[in-house]
Amino acid sequence: MFTPIKLKLTDRGYKTIKYHHPWIYQKSLIFSKNQNKKLKTGAAIELEYNNLNVGIGIYFENSLYAVKMIEFGEYAKWSEIKNIITKKINDALKYRKFLSCDNNCRLFFSEADGLPGLIIDRYENLIVAQYSNTGILILKDIINEILKSKFSEFSIIEILENGNKNWIKNEITLPICVEMDNIKFLINPLSGQKTGFYLDQRANRNFIAEYIKPQMAVLDAFAYTGAFALYALKKQANVDIIESNNKCIELFEKMRVLNNFQNCGIYQGRVDEILKSLQYLQKKYDVILLDPPALVNSANQKNKALKYIYYLFADALKLLKDSGIITVSVCSYALTDEQLKQTLLNAASVCNKKFNIIAERSASLDHPIPLHFPEANYLKFLVMKLY
Repeated sequence: MFTPIKLKLTDRGYKTIKYHHPWIYQKSLIFSKNQNKKLKTGAAIELEYNNLNVGIGIYFENSLYAVKMIEFGEYAKWSEIKNIITKKINDALKYRKFLSCDNNCRLFFSEADGLPGLIIDRYENLIVAQYSNTGILILKDIINEILKSKFSEFSIIEILENGNKNWIKNEITLPICVEMDNIKFLINPLSGQKTGFYLDQRANRNFIAEYIKPQMAVLDAFAYTGAFALYALKKQANVDIIESNNKCIELFEKMRVLNNFQNCGIYQGRVDEILKSLQYLQKKYDVILLDPPALVNSANQKNKALKYIYYLFADALKLLKDSGIITVSVCSYALTDEQLKQTLLNAASVCNKKFNIIAERSASLDHPIPLHFPEANYLKFLVMKLY
C-alpha cells in the first residue's frame, strides 16, 4: 500500500529518536541530492541511522519539523502500519479506561497517543475523528476502517484539515444531548468548533465550580457555547456571558433552558469592548473567567499575544470585587508559564492589585502529557484570588 522513502538521520536526529520525541527537524535529516525538494507532505518515510532502521514517520514539506513519527524501533515497518495503528488506538482506549473516563472524553490525542494530527473524541454513542493536518490523511482510510470495526454500533463523523466534515457511519440527527457532571449539553460536531465541544477544560470547569457559591456574580468571557457559565449556573450563581457569535449564544440559551437554569445575562460583541462598557455600568464580579481563543501558534506571535493578555487582564481587574477570583486560560505551548505570569503581574501592579495563585492546571487527564513530548501540555489554566 505504501512505498516508503528512506532518509538518514544525523547524530542530532538519532538523539531525538532515542528520546522518543515525535518531531524530527529538517536539519536532523541527510538528504540525497535534491531529495528534499522532491518530497511532498504525506510521503511515507523510513528513518535510518548507521544503516539500521530506527522508525517510520510522515514527511512535511516547508515545515521546521520535516518528519513526524508514527513508530520507533528497528522493527517499525510501513508494511505493518494497520497493526501499528490498531495497537495505538487500543492502548489509548485502555489508558482512558485506567483513568475511569466516562462516555464523553477524548479517546485519542494526536502525538501524545502516537499518531500526529489524529484526534478522536467520544460523545456517548457518537465518535468524531478529526484529521488536523494534511500528512495524517494518508492513514485516514485505515483509521476509519479500524474505527468502524471497533465502534460498530456507534455513529462516526470525520473532520478534515480543510474543514470538510463527513458522516462515516450511522448518520443521526444533530445536535445530540449528552450529560456531563449532571449538566445537559447539546453537541453538534458538524457546526461547532473543533469536534463540537472543548473537552480539555472539563476538569477545570469542575475545579472552579467548587469556589462558586449561590448568588455570586460570575462573568464568563469568551464564552463560546457557555460551558463554564453552565457550571456556574448549576451552583445557582448570577452569571453574565460575553460572546460575539450569535449561533453560539443561541445554543447556550437552548442549553440554559434545557437545564432549567436562571439568572443569566448575555452581552454580544468583542470582549475588550464589553469589558470597558461594564466598567461604565459599575458592574462587579466575584469570579471572572477569561478563556480567549488560541493566541500563539508560533514563537513570533508571542509579543502580540502577551500584549493582548496584558490589556485584557487589566480591564478585567477593574470589574473584580475585593477578594474575588479570576482565571486565565491560554492555549499555547510556545507561551511559557513564566511569560504568562510576568505579563499578569505587570498588569496587576499597574492596577495596584495583589493575588495568590490558587492553582496552576492543564487540560483534563484524557489529554495525556508524555514525559518525552512536553508540547502536549498546551493548556495553561491559572486560578488566582485577589487579596
